[in-house]
Amino acid sequence: FILSMVAAAPFVLAAIFSPALLSLAPTVDVIAPIANARAVASGAAPLIAADSPFHAALLMAADVFFDSPGRIHLAAKAFAAILAVSPLAYFASARFPVAQSILLSAAVAAFVAAPFAGPLEISLAFFVALATALICAPADEGAARARSEGALCGAILFVLWTSHPIFALLGFLALSACPFLTGRRGLDRYVV
Repeated sequence: FILSMVAAAPFVLAAIFSPALLSLAPTVDVIAPIANARAVASGAAPLIAADSPFHAALLMAADVFFDSPGRIHLAAKAFAAILAVSPLAYFASARFPVAQSILLSAAVAAFVAAPFAGPLEISLAFFVALATALICAPADEGAARARSEGALCGAILFVLWTSHPIFALLGFLALSACPFLTGRRGLDRYVV
């Protein structure tokens, strides 16, 4: 888990601290979502009216730390990368060899933090984390791990529900397969 997080860290840090990435995204793709997020934060628009309420929440969180639209845009991606990679690294550490866990975590972090990534790519990253937990059987069959993974999966399903309807539907399909594919504690994971 720790090695996976360390492998993902350079991509998260690059998104926050690299001004060169600011010039790669079209200006309208950067400014319009931030304007909508600021309208939600000020109460001028409801959060539920946003195209992706989760992405709007990320932009509002980034707006607290940065002033310029480009930096807010990149910081939101960095926050999304951290939020997607953390459960993925936790799930992968009990399912895959070390090298595969590290590569998967780094790839997902790079994918989310890329200059052209948006709400769709963020949703895909969360779905990858969810599918890892709900489709692949873990090496650890303990009840505590199954319950903690079930709780994390519930949080990820909520994120998908507030991000993109297609990935939310795919997430519920993966949840349906969970009791059959994830070993002896699959039902515990599913129920939680």
